[in-house]
Amino acid sequence: MKKKPAKKALPTAHSPTGALVSSRLIFESSPHGILFFDKTGRVIEANPAAERMLGFTRAQLRAMPVGDPHWRATTGEDGLPMPPDRHPTTIALREARAAGPVVMHVPRGGDGGMRWLSVSAMPLFRSRAKSPYQVMTTYVDITEHKQTEFSLRESKALLQRAERAAHIGSFALDWPTKRLRGSSGARQIYGLKGGSWSMDEIRATALPEYRTTLGEALVALVEHGEPYDMEYRIRRPNDGAVRNVRTIAEYDPQRRMVFGVLSDITERRTSELALRASEERFEKAFRSSPVIMTITELSTGIYLDVNDRFCEISGFARDEAIGKTATELGWIVPGTRESAVETLRQFGRLANREIRARTRSGEERLCLMSGELLALGGVDCLLVIVSDVTELKRAESQSALLEEQVQHLKRMDSIGRLAGGVAHDLNNVLTTVLTLTELQQAEVQPETELYGDLEAIMQACLRGQSTVRALLDFSRARVSALDLIDLNALIRDEVALLARTTLQKAHLTTDLDDSLPRVHGDRAALTHVFMNLCLNAVDAMPQGGTITVRTRRDGPDHLIAEVSDTGMGMPADVLEKALDPFFTTKPQGQGTGLGLSIVFGTVKAHGGTVDIRSAPGEGTTVVMRLPGVQAAD
Repeated sequence: MKKKPAKKALPTAHSPTGALVSSRLIFESSPHGILFFDKTGRVIEANPAAERMLGFTRAQLRAMPVGDPHWRATTGEDGLPMPPDRHPTTIALREARAAGPVVMHVPRGGDGGMRWLSVSAMPLFRSRAKSPYQVMTTYVDITEHKQTEFSLRESKALLQRAERAAHIGSFALDWPTKRLRGSSGARQIYGLKGGSWSMDEIRATALPEYRTTLGEALVALVEHGEPYDMEYRIRRPNDGAVRNVRTIAEYDPQRRMVFGVLSDITERRTSELALRASEERFEKAFRSSPVIMTITELSTGIYLDVNDRFCEISGFARDEAIGKTATELGWIVPGTRESAVETLRQFGRLANREIRARTRSGEERLCLMSGELLALGGVDCLLVIVSDVTELKRAESQSALLEEQVQHLKRMDSIGRLAGGVAHDLNNVLTTVLTLTELQQAEVQPETELYGDLEAIMQACLRGQSTVRALLDFSRARVSALDLIDLNALIRDEVALLARTTLQKAHLTTDLDDSLPRVHGDRAALTHVFMNLCLNAVDAMPQGGTITVRTRRDGPDHLIAEVSDTGMGMPADVLEKALDPFFTTKPQGQGTGLGLSIVFGTVKAHGGTVDIRSAPGEGTTVVMRLPGVQAAD
């Protein structure tokens, strides 16, 4: 049996062999990467830590001298490429001195990642040699440290940007020394240079009226723990601008430090003041507006506010309206508001829509409604502006009626002048015929047939002259002869005559006031008036009916005469034109259209008025109002 060879004893650290072993163990187990370069700059040895950091095996590293393209991808801390001649290894070889540490961003083989390394190089010399034969380069991985540094730097930059954007800053006040350190945001708000200031410098920025209050509040915070939340105004020393500032602070008694946050609230305060002023202006305009203004919740239609004009027109008190809808109050009919809201949503605006509203007393008002959508406190609302145009429409209607009457009078005047000219010509013709007829009749025996024919011609001419005289009276708007007339007696005589001639189909009654005053006028013209009215009444009752003639006093100085029938009556469009000359509804050849016009002209010439009341199926009443005089006159 062979004996096992005896194990060699491990060298001790105190022997030369032991020192080499210890150095090797340190080289292999070092947490830092170590590379040995020869004097040509080529790697001759690499420890495991260097392999891990650089991502290459020892064999690969031995094939990568300092000038290898891989190392050219290295950048410095400033982000610029690191030239090979600036590498600590190159400097140590070239200048025979220690170089570094230099922070380098080194590409890692294999995964293509980058590592932050702190690189140092130490030249190695042989005995009494002046140039190194090797260089030992160490690599310390500071990637995590750099990432933390970058994160802190980024956080600081973000904080600074946030402070600038939000107009805020932070500070720390050392209470014993009264020195204050502030962030860049605090520096910008205060308008001071540097980042550390005395309390006197800070106090000087505040406007004089705030300095005492700020000092007392700070003492109360430190000595009594009272809350510190102050708004005040400062004048920045760098640009002289006056700013509104808010400071919130707390005290740390252990560290004897005051920590706080300050914010520039100038824009906010300016906006608040502008908003408050705008709200006050709107409130005043809303309350005192001469038109109705209301604010309702868009979704429900509930009144949130109404102005004084709404209360005045509608009759509803403000407290009575708020909390209810316009439909519940009865102000508008259902569907009115819904239609308005739909128009607003579809077209974006609502202007001057005509609606009808009803007041608390039941009176109907004609209104023009406009609306706008707005948001109040985050709630969608509807602002409604309503103009009450009831009186305006009424005035417009009256104006149109007056204009129509003026135009009617102008037409009557023109036709009157035309009728006057025609009457004069006809009168001349009739006078000639009448004169020649009288001359012929004087030469004829009364018993002859020719005498009777001439008599008929003369009577026809006389009737024609009567009509011509009525036309002249119509055109002149005055009476030709004045008599003191008993209108009741005139009516009785005319009715008796008509009853024997043309009124056989009609039943005629009278209702005459015995206390009727007399009338100054033309008897023939007034007789013609009543004759015309009674004949028109007969024509309106082809199947028969009743005609009633009434008279009555109208105060001490006037009287009224009415002629009524139970005939077909007139529709509104016919009634409007009934007094117009030459207007008639009778067949051609059966009427001239001058009857009622002559009645109107005659009554007007006597200082009176004519009013016609009629409706289909309800007959017609002509009402004449004339000035009267006492019989003694």
